Amino acid sequence: HEIAEVTGKPAIDPIRAFAGIATAEMVDERVDVLMRELEDMGAFERKVLCFCSPTGTGYLNYVMMETLEYLTGGDCATFALQYSLRPSFISLDRVAMGREQNRAMLHALTWRLRAIAPDKRPKFVVFGESLGAHTMQDAFLHEGINGFARAGVDRALFIGTPAASGWAKRWREDKEKTDPQGRVVEVAGFEEYLALPQEQREGVDVFLVSHHEDPIVKFEPELAVRVPRWLRPPREDGVPRGMRWRPVGTFLNVGVDLKNSTDVVPGVFVARGHDYRADLARFTALAFDLSAEEQTLLRVERALRARELEWATDRVQAEQLQRASEALQRQLSQWGISDLSGSITAPIA
Repeated sequence: HEIAEVTGKPAIDPIRAFAGIATAEMVDERVDVLMRELEDMGAFERKVLCFCSPTGTGYLNYVMMETLEYLTGGDCATFALQYSLRPSFISLDRVAMGREQNRAMLHALTWRLRAIAPDKRPKFVVFGESLGAHTMQDAFLHEGINGFARAGVDRALFIGTPAASGWAKRWREDKEKTDPQGRVVEVAGFEEYLALPQEQREGVDVFLVSHHEDPIVKFEPELAVRVPRWLRPPREDGVPRGMRWRPVGTFLNVGVDLKNSTDVVPGVFVARGHDYRADLARFTALAFDLSAEEQTLLRVERALRARELEWATDRVQAEQLQRASEALQRQLSQWGISDLSGSITAPIA
């Protein structure tokens, strides 16, 4: 109903599936659970399958997910495997598990999709944000761009790829060798993408969206001892002109910026730091090759902003109610009242 209300076209309920760490003890068991859920819900009969790698806490970016659902009229399935319960910056020790899980899931999906006739096979796309981009990309670490084709992945979208991603690092250092056909592109925003030569845009099916001033894209241990590529001439746009590399000092400065880059205002979409909401709807349509009229995209973005503000309002109200309830309970305890029904635990004089 919500999809049809925004797009003005008939829609069906989209499929969402998620296997948390507590779902099963072993990686293969979690993959089996998720595959069974996808089968039971008819995911392999949908138009688009989107395999996501979440951030450290297990979060999936709803802007991408709901844009995909709007633009396909709900004819899609989005699914993910959790690999950590902690924020991304303290989940680096879980990257290996995330990579292993994604490889196992990709293996299962590859064989399942090959069993479907090509003319009936869903479009298979992958998505990752921040540490999720790292763990999904590194599932193809030693295969380069060819790994996507081997796994049957049609298109890929990654936002805020960390500097520590081995796959991205190898591509950035030697694009001619790792991607001779130019199938990968990295841009800071939609306008920067449109400014690329048409022939370069036509062959792309793997998209990296990385803001120039996003510290997560820049932060790595080597900063403490070596001048990074992005501080050498010619400098990237968005990097402060007065910034100079200093041993250890630059590493610490960028580390402090990590926290500041994630501050966002609910309902206000911007393209800055580690906030990719402003361009994400358009990049979702572009990267996954989904047809969308300009007015439809505008309606989708308005709906997303309104829903985010509604969620934030509800969350603030719930937090204030919880704090008020806790304060009331503390006061009642001081008075000797155990609950709001008026039970008296202390003797009455």
